[in-house]
Amino acid sequence: MYIETSRPRLEGEKARLVSPVFSVAPKNPYGATNTAYCFSFYYHMYGQHIGERKPVTL
Repeated sequence: MYIETSRPRLEGEKARLVSPVFSVAPKNPYGATNTAYCFSFYYHMYGQHIGERKPVTL
């Protein structure tokens, strides 16, 4: 995913990445219950006029 942040941007503008809910199967192929899931991502916020990142999960 990519969000363009070059000019002309205005102070206070926001970018949002929205995803549908992921349905996770309650059991793995061997019948055991899956109890741990992980979501990870990488980002960079380098530049003279970069604001802040505020991740939100619902």
